[in-house]
Amino acid sequence: HRGTRNTPDKVKLVAEKIAEIKNISINEVISMTTINAKKLFGLLSILFFMIMPLISYSQSQDDIYYDDEEENYVNPYQKVLGFGFTLGTNTVVESYNPVRYAKSASMPVLFSYGGLVQYGMLDFLTLSASYVYSKDTRNVELHKVEPTTYQQFELTSHWIANPHGRVNFYGMIGASMLVNNYGKSIGQGQETFTRSAINGGIGFFINIPINSMGMFVVAGEWKLNYQLGIVESQWDPSNPYLNPNNYEPTEISTFFSIPKLNIIWYPTFLFD
Repeated sequence: HRGTRNTPDKVKLVAEKIAEIKNISINEVISMTTINAKKLFGLLSILFFMIMPLISYSQSQDDIYYDDEEENYVNPYQKVLGFGFTLGTNTVVESYNPVRYAKSASMPVLFSYGGLVQYGMLDFLTLSASYVYSKDTRNVELHKVEPTTYQQFELTSHWIANPHGRVNFYGMIGASMLVNNYGKSIGQGQETFTRSAINGGIGFFINIPINSMGMFVVAGEWKLNYQLGIVESQWDPSNPYLNPNNYEPTEISTFFSIPKLNIIWYPTFLFD
């Protein structure tokens, strides 16, 4: 394939070569690399929570000020209730048992979008309810199947390391509901699975106060959704054009990696 564009489906060729060199099965390669990926994501989260206190300590204090009359601390970037939208990319990683034809579990990067509501419970803690939608149409023409869609309903807490700064760094943890609709052959609809999940990640807020309008917040974040448990399907999402009567049911485990850009408006004048 030298000289051609690289795509995620070619990952299986790398896995096959590793299996050949190590003299192990392709299933063992996929299992071990999946475990390594999950360990890496967990390590990144631990490192974030270790370095955030240092960032907070070294943050400039220029944005802290006090009410001269009451001598009370005032947060110039207080968040009460905000409304916004989210744009991002969604990398779906699905593992199948048994694995069909050594298919890679990593799907193409999908465009995702949605909306959110955010509430500032404390200076250092905000809560958000969000919805994210992604659609995979790559097999519609190629294999004559219905599109596959992914939906995430998320409740997430954001723990802010430096709540008084113009730029806030935060870590996330929360719960999600995943609704995955796998496309069957044209005219046969979709097979829907609903599963609970946990979500987590890291991000930052850029606070932009605007007189008479409130405060606008631009947020960049990287969020992971891990499905709890597995689903069992007669339809193999890695080969949706095959007749399901020809093989055993497939067990599917899923997680989503979603870098996102959020634009949020806090109409602070409503709560003065």
